[in-house]
Amino acid sequence: MPNPLWAQNQQLLTLLRSLCETHRDIAHVDSRQLAGEFLNDWEAIVRVVETPAHPLTNNVAERSLRHWVLLRKITFGSRTAQGSRVVALLASVIDTARLRDLNPWEFIAQTLAERRKNQPVPRLPMPVLA
Repeated sequence: MPNPLWAQNQQLLTLLRSLCETHRDIAHVDSRQLAGEFLNDWEAIVRVVETPAHPLTNNVAERSLRHWVLLRKITFGSRTAQGSRVVALLASVIDTARLRDLNPWEFIAQTLAERRKNQPVPRLPMPVLA
């Protein structure tokens, strides 16, 4: 079944794309650059009309990464490729555990204890699908 929002706005989207294509070669630099950006990112721009459930921004992702970026700035990075990999892996495990309602520090402690006994690494439980 076609998306009613898409059908309702198809005429406006066609007009917007036509205007962008017309202004792609205009002398006014800012207008030309804006038209080019719209055309380059057209699929992402109209996706919200095609699939209204998609968020308009990646603000949730940006906010979830903020504390890791602050850590990198405070510590001036890990300074080695191996250190960067460790931080990335820890960030992934900690955030995934939190998303799955686990205490990340308990999971990491359990993982370290199991590895000291030469046991396999415990797996994070699968998310519960609603």
